[in-house]
Amino acid sequence: MINAGIYTFLGFASNIFSGLMSDYFESKKSYRAKANICMLGNTLSIPLTAICCLTGNFWLAIVAFALKILVSAGHFPPAVTMMQNSTDSSNSGFVVSAYSFYAHMSETFAPLIFAALATTL
Repeated sequence: MINAGIYTFLGFASNIFSGLMSDYFESKKSYRAKANICMLGNTLSIPLTAICCLTGNFWLAIVAFALKILVSAGHFPPAVTMMQNSTDSSNSGFVVSAYSFYAHMSETFAPLIFAALATTL
């Protein structure tokens, strides 16, 4: 229930906030703003993921996980907008669906691959 609430509320807030920030900074003629938002959010999530996985305190892990979702879940709106702006409108649907497919497949199989590596090494 906690995980579902975190993804529902903080994931939604992260996506809305990153979309608004992308639009705001793009209007200031900063063309790298969308890429910077994606990179900054994912970079900030690295220590939060480490805290989440390495702590022995359940509530600290939950708070770190919630903050990780808040800072890193907003990569999707700026990335999709960058793809839509850089491709022809006839290929835009294909590009976005391919991005979504590969992102979800990597989110699905990466834990399995790393778990297999961790048990064999």
